[in-house]
Amino acid sequence: MRGASRSRLRGFCSLRTLARASRGGLLALALVVVAFGCRRTRVVARGRAQAATSRASGASGASGASGASGASGATSASSARTGAFLAVPRAAAPPRIDGELDEVSWSDASARTGPFVGADGVQVRPYSDARLLWHEGTLDLALYAADQDLRPASDVFVVVLAANGKRATLRFGPRGLLPVAELEGAESGALAAGAKVGVDLDGTVDDASDDDEEWVVEASLPLAPLGLRGAAGEALTIAIERCDTPKGAPTVCGRSGTPERPRSLRLR
Repeated sequence: MRGASRSRLRGFCSLRTLARASRGGLLALALVVVAFGCRRTRVVARGRAQAATSRASGASGASGASGASGASGATSASSARTGAFLAVPRAAAPPRIDGELDEVSWSDASARTGPFVGADGVQVRPYSDARLLWHEGTLDLALYAADQDLRPASDVFVVVLAANGKRATLRFGPRGLLPVAELEGAESGALAAGAKVGVDLDGTVDDASDDDEEWVVEASLPLAPLGLRGAAGEALTIAIERCDTPKGAPTVCGRSGTPERPRSLRLR
């Protein structure tokens, strides 16, 4: 979230707004109204109405991350745990790989994992989810992470893609794609070499003196290393895990699928 949208958000949540709202002696009510407005504006600016709905209904740990039409595309925590099938739509146009997710295809048409869950099937904190699209020869992947304290050394998404007996493992952090280990195989190296990656951060990296908000990875991944042409009807699997170390707390990991029981994807 940059530029004009960020400025509008800051303006709405300013003390001047609070002062105007509190005229007439209704300060307590004004605080509630402005606090709700700030939260709602931040969610709308990010296009994450699904997460706002989750918070409003009392779902623990949701900090954002789905578009206004998320109800139609998001899966439940149960299906995220069991490796349910996902139909991945073709993008109307290749997305700009900048981490912003401001293309209409991301908000209106992408396949969504739903919130990541722990080994017990319960949604984990902090919130994470993923969206998927495809275009010619390419899988487009968006990874969202709510994060109070951005730490590249411990904050990481691990993505495992497989098809046709081939398998690739990629790791992404707040600074982008991490180096591929030699033991992860030729497919991982080839996929990483052809990847385009953009990251957007709301926070400061390696600074515990403040509270951060979130980070987003947007990646365009070539499918040829997995023996795919990147065409409608093709199938592959995906497993995604995200680990985070909150302030003063142990590391926690959530996932959508596992390498042993991945999500099934079909390009449509």
